[in-house]
Amino acid sequence: MASRNSATTRDALARAVAAVEKSGLAKVKVAVSDIDGVLRGKVLHKDKFVSALDGGFGFCDVVLGWDMTDACYDNARLTGWQHGFPDAMVRLDPATMRNVPWDGNIAFFLGEFVTADGAPHPACPRQTLRRVLKRAEKLGLQPMCGLEFEWFNFRETPQSWAAKKGVDPTPLTPGMFGYSLLRANENREYFNALLDEMLAFGVPAAIQFSAALEAADRALLFKAGAKEIGARFGIIPSFMAKWSQQYPGCSGHVHQSLSDGRKNLFHDPKGRHGMSKLFELSGRADRGGDGIRADVLADDQQLQAAGRRLLGAGQAHLGHRQPHGELPRHPRLAEEHAAGDALPRRRHQSLPRHRCASRRRTARRGEEPEAHRAADHRHQRGRRGHPARPAFARRHHRDLPALEGGPRLARRRLRRSLRRHPRVGMAAVAGRRDRLGTEALLRDHLRQEAVTVAKVAIIGCGAMGSVYAALMASHGHEVHAVTLWPDHAEAMAKHGLRVEGASGDRTVRLHAATTTDGIGPCDLVIIATKAFDVEDAARSAATLLRPDTVVQAIQNGLGSAERVAPIVGADRLAVGVVGGFGASLRAPGHVHHNGMEMVRFGSFAGLPRERLAASAAIWESAGFKVALFDDLRRMVWEKLIMNVTFSGTCCLTGMTIGEVMANADAWRVARGCAEEAVAVARAAGIRLEVGEPIEHIRRLGGRIGNARPSMLLDHLARRRSEIDVINGSIPREGARFGVPTPVNDTVVALVKAREAGFSA
Repeated sequence: MASRNSATTRDALARAVAAVEKSGLAKVKVAVSDIDGVLRGKVLHKDKFVSALDGGFGFCDVVLGWDMTDACYDNARLTGWQHGFPDAMVRLDPATMRNVPWDGNIAFFLGEFVTADGAPHPACPRQTLRRVLKRAEKLGLQPMCGLEFEWFNFRETPQSWAAKKGVDPTPLTPGMFGYSLLRANENREYFNALLDEMLAFGVPAAIQFSAALEAADRALLFKAGAKEIGARFGIIPSFMAKWSQQYPGCSGHVHQSLSDGRKNLFHDPKGRHGMSKLFELSGRADRGGDGIRADVLADDQQLQAAGRRLLGAGQAHLGHRQPHGELPRHPRLAEEHAAGDALPRRRHQSLPRHRCASRRRTARRGEEPEAHRAADHRHQRGRRGHPARPAFARRHHRDLPALEGGPRLARRRLRRSLRRHPRVGMAAVAGRRDRLGTEALLRDHLRQEAVTVAKVAIIGCGAMGSVYAALMASHGHEVHAVTLWPDHAEAMAKHGLRVEGASGDRTVRLHAATTTDGIGPCDLVIIATKAFDVEDAARSAATLLRPDTVVQAIQNGLGSAERVAPIVGADRLAVGVVGGFGASLRAPGHVHHNGMEMVRFGSFAGLPRERLAASAAIWESAGFKVALFDDLRRMVWEKLIMNVTFSGTCCLTGMTIGEVMANADAWRVARGCAEEAVAVARAAGIRLEVGEPIEHIRRLGGRIGNARPSMLLDHLARRRSEIDVINGSIPREGARFGVPTPVNDTVVALVKAREAGFSA
């Protein structure tokens, strides 16, 4: 960073202050990088920010002495418990200013640690990079970089991943499908948000070629931003190199060039593969000691000297310490050179311009440098950062077609699905595998546990019911969709049902009608109507029932199951709720859904657990995540509290869930509704397991910030809403237990007042 007194820096400081003042926001985000490349930051009041721009501000130096789980290193010398974790000084770099589009366009700045006398802090990663760049600058050189990330995306939250203890997270899609457009399209909302918002953040993806410091900043910000954006969609991006022994790993690439201000010193149009001699020298050294041929440099002593300075002869270089004055040489390459080989023989010759970042790996303590040397090809065994795909291990490419869909992959998928099966579980799978062997386990599963094609009737194919129908039909089940909207039924029957959103874009064929006539007995009947239509729906299901048919009632609010049970029989009834899942009808035969979080079921009264699990398995086979609950009241109330928070407030204001949380006045109403609902639940003796309820609500709301609750959609269409069973249930239950509910009383009255005019 230039001197704080230079004219350039003063101008940059003035522009930063003016931009913050112009934004009208009272807060500014600032951040530094810890030693693992994790962004650590604070939110400052703008007045504090102005003073911090001029003189810096204190930031606990513990971030330079702990790991990414905030566990302090025992052997830290610059910081640690023995020093009392003092504040170190951080100076903000005004040139890093950008606005965060996913956080209300708040201004954001990166900073650097400095010592008490203003010198660069020896442990600050950004200052370390600056020192390297200054050495290059003294040589008249400018390194340029572009980074290419590879990463995994999991449909998890921090809470769900913690509950799994970091083991077996759920990927967005099963299996590995490199460069798949289909699977990216299935999650287009997340990926589009990532690309668009990162571009607005000044971190275009792919991360554009730039000076090395800017490239490093963009890499740091991309990882942090991807996680913040992913959280809105219930997705955790993970940049770990390898998350499972069953799948390949990933790495990423660092594209580099070296400029003298006039030309790219790594390019020579006459050179081998377009490489200059300096490029080949740098690449071979960076390959971890592959050796530098004497004849490469013999005709250019000046280039050889420059190469020694750049590579820092006599210093530890990427895990390989060489004697002073010697360039790295691998023993095998020395033998090849002695034998007269012109160049080292490689099955796959990799160009240094496209180096995988995982190759930059230093030797572990007590091990020889070659112990972790990268394999020559990204699919070879031995590659740590991007290990061999199962199909490639010890096989030639010509063998791949025979491996497609092979029994080993099938057995692996079977074991994984059985571990999650509600009636089997991990321990049972392990035990049965030990007794029977995997092949016998496969036959046993197909005979006893497999979900066969089920006949499913869905009564109430509005937005949500249409999503259920589409996904079940697309996975092979015989689905009968029943809707009172004739145009929707006709479109589905003639052209199929198109579903787009969180599970992709597809059109599926199914049976559709406006009545249940002629459907006949079913394995599963799903009542997905509005709460005020459940009794009519239950009566229409009479011809669909046989003794073992399960009926699932999935409605918002309280009281629907109690009205359905006397009609269909309490001993066949399951109650369901969905979370992180919204949908809307775009047109007849066309539905969009914005989430795929979880479907929860519990037995209403006498439905046996095994029949409940069998009906849930139909949902699982269609790609839904399913959880079974013994405590039905807890399951229903945890969903109800979320609905009570946003349904009435969004309906009255016309705002999305995210807009309500961002608006202080709207959030005050929404929070009041939630707090009353929590108070009533506790008075009723319901054990909520969501941690601090308001934090839980904001966390879930953040995942679906663009969603509009069904009550708002009803009012936009001038339809009657479910206010009576959602917000209206809180005053009714509150009266039973002596809990006042003035906020919900008011919301209910206002919503009903609006609905009174719909018939006019």
